[in-house]
Formats: sequence, structure tokens, C-alpha cells
Amino acid sequence: MHRALIAAAALLLGTGTASAESYACHSLAGEPPVTLDFTIRHSSGAWAVMSAAFQIEGDIGYSTDAAEPTSLATVNGVEIGSAEDVAFKLHYTADDYDGDVASVRLVTLSQGAHSLTAGVLQVTGGGLWAME
Repeated sequence: MHRALIAAAALLLGTGTASAESYACHSLAGEPPVTLDFTIRHSSGAWAVMSAAFQIEGDIGYSTDAAEPTSLATVNGVEIGSAEDVAFKLHYTADDYDGDVASVRLVTLSQGAHSLTAGVLQVTGGGLWAME
């Protein structure tokens, strides 16, 4: 029995643990409204953006899965110090364009039992929104 517990503990230590954080953000002010959704994951000592999408209501949107919005983007420029400090860019490539279409920067601050996540979504050629 003890050998089985030791083997199970060794397996857990050897594989590392993975944790994911999902964010569903919305613009605080300004027209048109904007939504931003993304998921980050920590595994093997590093953070990665697993999926990301933004949509300007009635206008453009980009996503890493191209389901909705329909413009497929990739993630680059990732700077994640922790789940509380996240920055990345969405990159779009087409016949007539190859460049970053948006930059995201969000910070989470906590005080006791309260926390707030806020930041900025900058859309290239399209505006700047405060996000929560």
C-alpha cells in the first residue's frame, strides 16, 4: 500500500500540475460595446494563451478558433508573469494584410476577499477600450 502511494506521488510530481484561468471581459464604456474572452494555462513552469477572441459589436472580431468571429488569428507577444498579469497580441494573416490586429493587457488586483481584473484592449486602426 505504501509503495502504491509513493508511486502515485512520484507520478504527480513528475508530470507537474496544470491550471487554467478563463476570462470573459467586456468594455466599461464607449460605443460600440466590445467583448474579450481568453483562456490561459500554466503547465510545466510556463504560461500560455490557449484561446482568445474579441468582438466589436456590429463590427470586426478575431478569434483563435475562427468559429465566431470568423477571422482566424494567432497569438504572439505573450507576456504572462502570473494569472494576475497578462499581456498578448492577436496576429492576422491574409493576402492583403499580415500584422497584429489587437493588443491585450489585463491585471488582477486583490484586497482581502475582493479582486478586480481590468485592463485595455487596443485594436489596430479601430480603437482603445477599457476592459473589466
